[in-house]
Amino acid sequence: MRKKRSFDRDKFRVLFFNTGLTQAEFADLIERTSGSVSQYLRGAATPGEDVIYKMATALHCNVDDLLEDVASEEPILKKKTAPVREGKIFSRDKFRVLFFKSGLTKAKFADLIEKTPYTVREYLRGVYTPKGGVICKMATALHCNVDDLLEDVVSEEPIQAEWPILRKQTEEEAVAFELLMTAIELIKNARDMLKDIRKGE
Repeated sequence: MRKKRSFDRDKFRVLFFNTGLTQAEFADLIERTSGSVSQYLRGAATPGEDVIYKMATALHCNVDDLLEDVASEEPILKKKTAPVREGKIFSRDKFRVLFFKSGLTKAKFADLIEKTPYTVREYLRGVYTPKGGVICKMATALHCNVDDLLEDVVSEEPIQAEWPILRKQTEEEAVAFELLMTAIELIKNARDMLKDIRKGE
């Protein structure tokens, strides 16, 4: 099957976030706008060949580090959405080891896998279980194989059954709940400050 080379957004995201550059700084280096860089990171636009060469220079890497082989008959990035291996499940313990070894912050890792820092925290705690596509992105961000994040299924019981209530929550509901708790905490702090002011009077 004929192969062709195509821009690999996931590889670019990893290399870009590892530089510590802002989108504006990187845009200046490749002579593009911050909006264009944002689109490249989100996959909303694909850079041309001349831009890819400038990216490689700015990121101090080879052009091949920003490309992937794509079968001409298959859609780009199909391999990124491959299902998790049959008979395997996500291993929170393996993920925790690889994540903490990477030295990445939750925020930076969240950017790499296109999730929120809160969701990353829940993956680490075992409250949420990532799906196949997210696991593939995790492997890319952690520079490991997908199998390094999986383990054999040893039970028919639901994963993380010890968290029955939290497991029923959607990610959006959990984020909303955390925001509500933060708001309540702010209200409490404001009330305490008001009491102190009144005491001073």
